[in-house]
Amino acid sequence: MRDTNPFHTARQAKEFIVSRIVDEALREGVALSEAERKLLYHSEMSGSTPDDPGISDEEYENKISSLIKHAVNRARRESSEEFDMWWAAIRLLKKQDHYVLVMIARARLRPPGDLLKLWCSGFAIVGLLMGGFLMATFVSDRYKITWPSREAFGFYTWVGMISVAVAYGLLGLILGWERITHLTNRLLGRLFGPPDRKG
Repeated sequence: MRDTNPFHTARQAKEFIVSRIVDEALREGVALSEAERKLLYHSEMSGSTPDDPGISDEEYENKISSLIKHAVNRARRESSEEFDMWWAAIRLLKKQDHYVLVMIARARLRPPGDLLKLWCSGFAIVGLLMGGFLMATFVSDRYKITWPSREAFGFYTWVGMISVAVAYGLLGLILGWERITHLTNRLLGRLFGPPDRKG
């Protein structure tokens, strides 16, 4: 399969991400020191000791992850091409150990197509419930089996769907949306086909 990633090296991908972080900092009036910018390029493979940014790791990572989240959400709204480039850069960097990935993970970004996958899951669940309801109706009519009324069954169905939605939300809050999204994507990949092949 042909490689469609616009970035050919981790350096190119990182340059893109760092430039967008710096641009977002300028938009928001957030100060980034030279040491903070250099730290964005750090990776375990470089073997060099990063400069001290002058603030704690927690403060630094919170600041950068916030800028990343805002920049990616802005790209999602305003430029699908730039949004795709963000994810192309992230996919390439994930092949190695780069410090900026820590802040990307903390930003809890929504990957492309996640809402579509959730909608597909919802429609699939509704379809299964409706199919089960029709089958139960057919069986009850054919064999004169007494079932709860259709109104009661419909009520129980809606209660079940709402319960699933609430449970999903609670799991997202408890385990983290990134982990839940990852598990959902894996489940959907097994249900609806093989995962996308990497170029």
